[in-house]
Amino acid sequence: MLDFSKRKKIVDQTFLNSFENELENLKEKSVYQPIDVRIKILIDYADKTDTLCLGEFFGVVYNGRSFEDNSRLLDLIKSNIYLD
Repeated sequence: MLDFSKRKKIVDQTFLNSFENELENLKEKSVYQPIDVRIKILIDYADKTDTLCLGEFFGVVYNGRSFEDNSRLLDLIKSNIYLD
């Protein structure tokens, strides 16, 4: 069986600040729209873990809630995870 998972711990403060800013500016959709999840991000805090799921070209689900597409967030993430 092929394992396509890739794990990367990100500690770069510049990236984390930009990432947090994009998360804070997500706009929730009024209707849930299923997406083909290609990127799953676990955001670890001291007391909880949030989950962000993204489609390759569209779709954002954050902690089970559907949000409007955000190309800046997708590009930010892809530029960081595809460096290796």
